[in-house]
Amino acid sequence: MDSYDANLALEPCIRIPGAADYWHPLGDGLSPLLSGQTTPKKALDDTAAAWEEITNRHGQASQKALYLASSGS
Repeated sequence: MDSYDANLALEPCIRIPGAADYWHPLGDGLSPLLSGQTTPKKALDDTAAAWEEITNRHGQASQKALYLASSGS
């Protein structure tokens, strides 16, 4: 778990509304995976569903445009 936490510090900051909201489901999905309570597929599926909900709440087109603008794309 220490390497997981250390790697989070290396991840680029996502500059879109609700960016922090995306990290919580990732942790919620990884914890049961790392403890052997779920499968990788289930952890990824659960995380993807949560991220989709967050993206839809903020507006997919808006999130995409703001992400592209913040990344210089």
